Amino acid sequence: MAKSKTHDTKLPEDSDAFVTPEEAAQNDVASESGAEDKKAGTGQPKDGNKFKQFFTAYWAKKKWTIPVTILGLALLLLAIPLTRYAILGLFIKGDVTITVVDSKTNAPVSSAMVTVQGASLKTDANGKAAGQANLGSGTLRVIKQYYTTAEQSVTVTLSHSKNDFKVSLVATGRQVPVTVTNKITGKPLAGAVLVAANTEAKTDKNGKALMVLPTTVATQKVKITLNGYNTSEATITVTDSVVPANTFAMVPAGKIYFLSNQTGKIDVVKANLDGSDRQVVLAGTGREDPNSTSLLASKDWKYLALLSRRAGENATLYLIDTSTDKQTTIDEGNGTFNLVGWSGNTFAYYVGRNDKQPWEAKQTAVKVFNASTQKLSTIYETDASGDANNYLTENMYWIQQVGSKLVWFTAWSTHHQYAINSPELNEKPAQVLEYDVNKASKKVLKSYAVTGAEQNYSYYFAPITSYSSVVYAPGEIYFNVSGPGDKQTYSEYENGAVEDNNAEAKSYFTGAAREYPTYLESPSGNQTFWSDQRDGKNVLFVGNAEGKETKQVATLSEYAQYGWYTDSYLLVSKSQSELYILPVEGSASPQKITDYYKPPISYRGYGGGYGGY
Repeated sequence: MAKSKTHDTKLPEDSDAFVTPEEAAQNDVASESGAEDKKAGTGQPKDGNKFKQFFTAYWAKKKWTIPVTILGLALLLLAIPLTRYAILGLFIKGDVTITVVDSKTNAPVSSAMVTVQGASLKTDANGKAAGQANLGSGTLRVIKQYYTTAEQSVTVTLSHSKNDFKVSLVATGRQVPVTVTNKITGKPLAGAVLVAANTEAKTDKNGKALMVLPTTVATQKVKITLNGYNTSEATITVTDSVVPANTFAMVPAGKIYFLSNQTGKIDVVKANLDGSDRQVVLAGTGREDPNSTSLLASKDWKYLALLSRRAGENATLYLIDTSTDKQTTIDEGNGTFNLVGWSGNTFAYYVGRNDKQPWEAKQTAVKVFNASTQKLSTIYETDASGDANNYLTENMYWIQQVGSKLVWFTAWSTHHQYAINSPELNEKPAQVLEYDVNKASKKVLKSYAVTGAEQNYSYYFAPITSYSSVVYAPGEIYFNVSGPGDKQTYSEYENGAVEDNNAEAKSYFTGAAREYPTYLESPSGNQTFWSDQRDGKNVLFVGNAEGKETKQVATLSEYAQYGWYTDSYLLVSKSQSELYILPVEGSASPQKITDYYKPPISYRGYGGGYGGY
């Protein structure tokens, strides 16, 4: 039996070349038809078959042909200006700047509302509105109260230089020029917003603005606001002329705190920097001691330390937080409080305890109070031993504050019922101590040994004393030490070190008596402010943190330095009963803030806060 042969059919690698028998038959018919056409003299296939072949080939390569087609169409549309930006505007924005001016005065029109290509903007003090808008053609519209709405056709392009548009608005009301200044310095204020009759304007760098107001009334109420200044309300005169009545002065924001006995009691009072809005913060009780009541402000005016006898027989030390005007007690009891001053938000003082005898330890204590954390710390207490007839006691002779450092001097003495020697003093050196407020650390800077105490027979014996110290310059203390046989040592403290036998210190203590300035530190600590006598007049100076690079700001024989308010303004006192303010550069005359009560206490040399000098 013969085997039948099997024929394998091999498909071409290109699947598009494979055709079914039916398709082959159709192709044969088409070929014959084409041949007949050629015989008829046409020489080309029929049009329908040509399109079909093109479409078949196009669709067979659709992974490439469709993207190429879309890209071609996109390029074609982008090449036509009419459609280019309309398409790009769907997903691309361009930077635009619109300048709006008054058609009559050509002055910038501030606070005008601008819409363009999907963007809503507002003009600034210079009449400019800047932002991003959709690319393409559209209508630029500008609206402002008491102006005719303006519209114009614009095209936002990719080129920023072509997107700078200018619009002139025609006023329907009176064009009123106004000026806003700083009340203390007299300088113009930029960015102040004036609102009147449901419209607003903003001042330019020269403090000027143009307000368009209705002509139906002669005056309008105006509200003026600016960050860092107290809101002001005034009356604007509706005129197109420049008149003094339309120059408005704004007061820098902030409050000054001071003592006042205007009510017959000693109150704590606050007021704006021009003396307005005066308010009693803490009313007096009538028990206050006029000779010892004191109020010391921190450099940033955030905290106040008040020493006042408001009840009972003893004074109490209070803290007032100026953010809330809340009063809390720092320390109280049967003691005499002596204020040292502020270092940042930490207040230092020392207290002599009235219930302690000289032979008892802890008779004097140095304390610091952190106003931020409300933590009170005792950093030093004096020591003592013995009884009422014979005792040794440690005395604190002085304490000074320089920057963040507290520096004080202690020495020992003996007291006997009968004249006897005191050999125990040989083991009790005098000391200069320093406490760093920022680091909360204490150390002994210098010791002065006692010798020969066993040879001294007396009822009272203090072999080493130090009765004089001055903060002669920022961060610098001069002091003298008296030793056995009246030996004098003149010393200087500076930068955490003590130098004995200092020539400048000796010159100060042994030369002609002279005043030394109190350098008041600015809130930033970068500047100092002091006064000095020159040719019989009180001259005011501002310098750097070291009291150098001196600049004279005023010659005011009636005024003395009082403090700072920020680094921009100086506070001065007149007759120790009137408080004034002036710009730090001395560019304007002092302006009175208020009358105040100054107790007969001065904290000479203390510059870490204000109100004590």
